[in-house]
Amino acid sequence: MFQIVRSAYLRFGSSNSVKFLTLLILFNVQVLLHYNLRFLETPSVEPEIDKRVKWDPGLTRAVSFGFVPAMIDWLWMSVLLDSNISKVQPGTHPQLYYDLDLITDLDPSFLSGYITGGNLLSVIRNDGVGARDLLLKGVAQLGRGTPGVVQQ
Repeated sequence: MFQIVRSAYLRFGSSNSVKFLTLLILFNVQVLLHYNLRFLETPSVEPEIDKRVKWDPGLTRAVSFGFVPAMIDWLWMSVLLDSNISKVQPGTHPQLYYDLDLITDLDPSFLSGYITGGNLLSVIRNDGVGARDLLLKGVAQLGRGTPGVVQQ
């Protein structure tokens, strides 16, 4: 298409009629493409199926070969980067809950896991029961006198 316009431009020179014809052809091509693209169907994307696997903290410590902080960071990044925003059915927990539970089992003094995790569960995934359980677990941890936490 562009070669035709280029050859016409080279053959007839830079007259105003050639410029007008070029703009007219390009405008028609744009209108046709827009018209055809408007009616294309968007692909349907199915939400990812939650696995709902609860890992044992002792097994996770053994499998991490002493790199428990790196394992906690990896799990925390996967929690923060979770793009699944579908609401869960009442009485069930998303995989996000089990990941947060494992994080707080491995490092009970990780307060961001309790607070941010509770917000993620209750607001985004609509898991109020899981958020409550996680926050109560954090309150119990604070009651034990978490090192490094100033109690008022």
